[in-house]
Amino acid sequence: RPGMSLKDSSASILRSLIEGQRERGGGFTLAELLIVIAIVGTLSGIAISVYKHQIEKARIVRAIAEIRMLEKEITLYEIDSRDLPDKLEDIGRKGFLDPWGKKYKYLNFADVKGRGRCERTGFWCL
Repeated sequence: RPGMSLKDSSASILRSLIEGQRERGGGFTLAELLIVIAIVGTLSGIAISVYKHQIEKARIVRAIAEIRMLEKEITLYEIDSRDLPDKLEDIGRKGFLDPWGKKYKYLNFADVKGRGRCERTGFWCL
């Protein structure tokens, strides 16, 4: 309205909205509630997917860091004993689990005797 201040104008709009709510019964319609529920469901589905992806990335980063740590410990063992350990228990890592809850596996390649790559199958043969 001409001659009204911004404060009076917004108060007038707010008053008319409140009165409109009173005429309708003061609540939300079923359609409005369903739309809000659909939006919240979609957003939470996206958030859960992103969260799971981030958790998996964190596990991978942790596994890489642990493998590098094991590599350093094996190198230190080799320097001290002039031999590679036969198992992870030799470096004090008995029952060491990866981020997925499975035991790390270690194979001392210095003791492996084999023929190299199999020509027919394309796999490594021992």
